[in-house]
Amino acid sequence: MVALVVAAVVGAADAWVYVPPTRGTRAAVQRAIIQYELVPAPVWPPGQEIADRFSVRKRAELQAAYLSRLAACSMGDALTEYSSMDYPHALLASRRRSGGTVIVAARGDIVYYDFISRRPNGDLVVHAAVRHVFTVGKWDPRRRRLTGRKVSAVPKAVIMEFTMHKAGGVWKVAENVGWRFLFIPTGRITDEP
Repeated sequence: MVALVVAAVVGAADAWVYVPPTRGTRAAVQRAIIQYELVPAPVWPPGQEIADRFSVRKRAELQAAYLSRLAACSMGDALTEYSSMDYPHALLASRRRSGGTVIVAARGDIVYYDFISRRPNGDLVVHAAVRHVFTVGKWDPRRRRLTGRKVSAVPKAVIMEFTMHKAGGVWKVAENVGWRFLFIPTGRITDEP
């Protein structure tokens, strides 16, 4: 009899590992993933004049704001992975590579999501992919304004395996590892980009 009770308890504990989270938890996890995916995007902050270089003070402000956004949605290995990025440099490099076009807004949509399991500490493991949608424009230095705004969605996404940890009541990305590639228009998943 005791063996049956122990087996039932062990079986229930094992089953808990695969019970998907509530809708509210799922939505919070997805918001954290989208935020994490968009943090490194070189988006010119609202009100920031488009420039060819930044003062030391402005570089420090931009970097601090970037690190604050990163810490709000990540921790552990995921935080470490992006924390060494020079965000002001990424802004300027993106502008140079694109011939003066700059990203002025970004949003993300979950285009693939699959709950995998729970860990004993309560962490959730999910596969997810985010479609990045950018609003871009070209800076006209003579008129000192942005021209030719357009919105474009990236047609491919990387499906990542995310380990999500709840810290201080907030879900954060703790680890992320590439899993597969998704061609969004067709929904085709492949092992190669």
